[in-house]
Amino acid sequence: GQTAKMTSAATIGILIDIVISVVLTLAAEGAGLFYLAARLAKYGKIILNAVTGFVKAVFNIIKGFMGYVSKYVAVAARGAVSATKQ
Repeated sequence: GQTAKMTSAATIGILIDIVISVVLTLAAEGAGLFYLAARLAKYGKIILNAVTGFVKAVFNIIKGFMGYVSKYVAVAARGAVSATKQ
């Protein structure tokens, strides 16, 4: 949820900044490029934080899943040992 909000806000912001930079480039030669470069540096940090958060969330899910797998492997091993004793 939070990652999608951040990504959509950054995308809309980038589109608005592109339009502003086009207008600035037409009004004052080259000014739009400097404006756009400064604004994109800000969005790079936002996108990096969103991607980092996503990777951490996926890692936590996998780590939890692996915890359950190790529990069930132990249960299965005990079941196999008791089956061979019978």
